[in-house]
Amino acid sequence: MIQEVSLLPSESQVKPRKKKLYFSVDLEDFTYDVLRSLGLRPIVNFEALDKCYETINNFAIDHFNSKKITFFTTGTVALTHPKLLKRIANDGHEIACHYHFHDLMYQHSIQEVESNIILAREAIKEACGEYPTGFRAPAFSIENEREDIYLLLSKYFKYDSSYVLHDHEVK
Repeated sequence: MIQEVSLLPSESQVKPRKKKLYFSVDLEDFTYDVLRSLGLRPIVNFEALDKCYETINNFAIDHFNSKKITFFTTGTVALTHPKLLKRIANDGHEIACHYHFHDLMYQHSIQEVESNIILAREAIKEACGEYPTGFRAPAFSIENEREDIYLLLSKYFKYDSSYVLHDHEVK
């Protein structure tokens, strides 16, 4: 008599592996950025920023077991709505840097890039009490061959999540 033997462990022998979840959001003020890009006086949309945070935070609570989120935010949001950033940080989420203005970095010289990074870092520190450790370029707008920008980012941040993994032009 041949007995069937399974080489796979039974369900009771398998320990479920915990999967890590990394959730990040770009928190910028589109109203401010669009008006600024049109040469008009920027106006902060406080209601939209607050509602955005509430919605995302509630979603994380309801669907991600209250996992913490990384909010990549601009320096302008930190300057214009520091109470929101302080609240996000107090809720245990990470505040990371998303440049000062939501400009395309490939259009800036290395000096302009550094100036925008310094402005954003200082604004975020003022709002949250500590410097951000992470960075993400607006619209992932660092060209892959711009090693000078990646080197500069390493001077100010522990990590960068801007790198584009495809061959398509950023422009």
